[in-house]
Amino acid sequence: MRTINYQDHSIEFSDDKTALEAIESQGLNIQSRCRQGNCHACVLQCDEFDFNHQRSDSNAQANVSAPDNSIYGLDAKQVSMGLFLSCQCKGSDFSKDTNLTMRAAKVNVNSASVIEKKSLNDRVFSIKFTCNITWQAGQFINIHSPLGERSYSIASIQDEGVIELHISKKLNGKVSNYLFENAKVGSKFAISNANGDCFYHPFIYDKPLILIGTGTGLAPLVGILKQAIKNKHEQDMHLYIAQGEPEFHYYQKQLNRLAKKHDNLKLNYICRRNSLNIELDNTMRVGELEDIIKQDHLSLKPFGAFICGAPDMVRNMQIQCILSQMDRSNIRVDSFEDLPYESDIQV
Repeated sequence: MRTINYQDHSIEFSDDKTALEAIESQGLNIQSRCRQGNCHACVLQCDEFDFNHQRSDSNAQANVSAPDNSIYGLDAKQVSMGLFLSCQCKGSDFSKDTNLTMRAAKVNVNSASVIEKKSLNDRVFSIKFTCNITWQAGQFINIHSPLGERSYSIASIQDEGVIELHISKKLNGKVSNYLFENAKVGSKFAISNANGDCFYHPFIYDKPLILIGTGTGLAPLVGILKQAIKNKHEQDMHLYIAQGEPEFHYYQKQLNRLAKKHDNLKLNYICRRNSLNIELDNTMRVGELEDIIKQDHLSLKPFGAFICGAPDMVRNMQIQCILSQMDRSNIRVDSFEDLPYESDIQV
């Protein structure tokens, strides 16, 4: 029988399960985020994975290599350490008698100090940290708390000197509620290095940009916009951010100020419904996000795209971009594990 050994559990590793799913089926918790191999939040370490079959460790099984999909995007050093993406490693990738020992990956942990916490609206608050790490705007960090670990995207650029996070309060959000109750100016938290490839990059310097998000998927898009503006991005930048209701939108004043200073920034606040009948204008619109983008843009081929937020939306917009023949290297995504934006619950 093919098995995974993890935290004193021997777990059957069936053909149709990923390592992440097999371990979670035992009630064990692994940090994860997009489950598509993009974010690298679910990285584990496997004792038996033999980088180019060069290990001399007598405990390692011969000729066991991490499947190609599970090491895509990791560097050679990480692969040589036996690191892999647990969401992309399936039982069917191994012979029936394979026995794998997996454990939490050894990653760098850094001390971060809270310098500001404030409400952005009734549902979302921001925290700013100082920490001696480097990051690209749009990447994410993991915050460690007594109630668990959680990933949050970075809304600030390195030049600002602080890490800014936008955190949505959830009814069952253990870490978000812990941070809301306990993070104070001067509080210290352990955070990971920055991860993820959803950031402003050279391939799109000369292209118009379309930035699409739901909920706090706005956070990485804010960071990407700031970096694009700092780099004097000349082409148009179209931001589409969707929330369930008009009043759920946040960070509008800051975005509107940016748009007044930069004519090439086009803002679109999308709502699925308007139950309070708030007055709409040319930036506040009601409808389905995907439909409005199709209405505004006959083709997405010329664009560089950043898509962040609810998994279904991210997947649908990714497909929409590919069907428009957009170069796949110009599509960057950050898929949040949270509930879709229309189901967010306010505490």
